[in-house]
Amino acid sequence: MTTDRVLGKVEKFLLTCEGLDRGVLVGVSGGADSICLTHALFRLGSQGLFPKMLIAHVNHGLRGNESDSDHKFVEDFAATLKSQNAVRVDYISTKVCRSEEHTSELQSH
Repeated sequence: MTTDRVLGKVEKFLLTCEGLDRGVLVGVSGGADSICLTHALFRLGSQGLFPKMLIAHVNHGLRGNESDSDHKFVEDFAATLKSQNAVRVDYISTKVCRSEEHTSELQSH
């Protein structure tokens, strides 16, 4: 699918949403799909479709260092977009702490 088709589909969907004048919230895992979506949203916001976007990331810590690497990648990615000043970008994240007991439950299922 071409970039213009992706942008067109995302824009068409966004235009059906209420509250677009306040901005958009995008959950970003750090994977290819969420990064692609975030790029598309950033581009549409830069064109004036909405005034700001909030990038949110949750580090569940399920993959140890890999989870921490994803967290850092998303944080850096958000900072790069924010520095471009094309649309207001804010970033929030949280790291979910797991108890050893909970980890054992997850592994046994």
